[in-house]
Amino acid sequence: ATLRIEPNKAQRESERAFAEVANKGLVEFDEKLERGRIKSRDVIGFPVAHEAARLGLSLSEWEPMLYKAMAVTEDELEKEIERTGYVKELGKAYGGKTLRIVRRGNFPVNLTMKLRNRPVLKDVGKVGENTIYGKYFERTTNIPPGELFVAPIEDSVNGEFYTRLPRMDERGTIEGIHVVFRNGRVVEATATKNEEALHYYTGLAQPETEPTKRVYEAQNTIAELGIGLNPILDFEKVTGNTLIDEKIKGIHIATGTNRRMGGNTPGAIAGIAVEHTDFIVGKVDTIVAT
Repeated sequence: ATLRIEPNKAQRESERAFAEVANKGLVEFDEKLERGRIKSRDVIGFPVAHEAARLGLSLSEWEPMLYKAMAVTEDELEKEIERTGYVKELGKAYGGKTLRIVRRGNFPVNLTMKLRNRPVLKDVGKVGENTIYGKYFERTTNIPPGELFVAPIEDSVNGEFYTRLPRMDERGTIEGIHVVFRNGRVVEATATKNEEALHYYTGLAQPETEPTKRVYEAQNTIAELGIGLNPILDFEKVTGNTLIDEKIKGIHIATGTNRRMGGNTPGAIAGIAVEHTDFIVGKVDTIVAT
């Protein structure tokens, strides 16, 4: 199980303050992306001590591991994509079939969704037209690389997922996550710890104002199906840095904004940033289109 490292009060407050400032800055950034005024962006994560501690490693152990993950080549990642066997199934779903994701056991996953004509993107560490199906012209790469991702048709997603992997950020650690979708919206979200934060990220919290009501409605919507495939990050633990954690082998499901990946939900409403929140689900048994 992932080692839990809780920030102290001062650390939590500093993270909250930083996130508030960052989100205000991202409003303008997201709006420029959506208008096409910004055509490319790079996002980079570096090793830090609290990430290492959450993995049960020292920083000196974590640094070379992450740098290896950052250095995985485009060719290696293309081979990983082919090795998963998901390309064919995603192609069927792009053509109109229903994609079903299943995991059996104590943390089950049973989700269905449509991807028809939505661009299926890949992050292989190269800025360019990174699609395997469809066309999309925002040039994006993350470091570390290693992900397939797509914005499902918003009202098509039904089912549920459980995950034993916590989500960690400035709102604290959320554990024991269970989320239920109906027609693309979250209708139920429970957690054994910090359910209040989960409700905020999934749009089930009580809005404070009329503008935030619209933001919460956006955050209540499915945003992304992601498939992590970085071969160095082949473990089921999380660092608390989503940029890294989403590249761990397995899937992640996101709620909120997705327009920058070809969906309909904007990055900002009435000058307020719409969160894009990834939940790391982990490895699944099957991803098949029928």
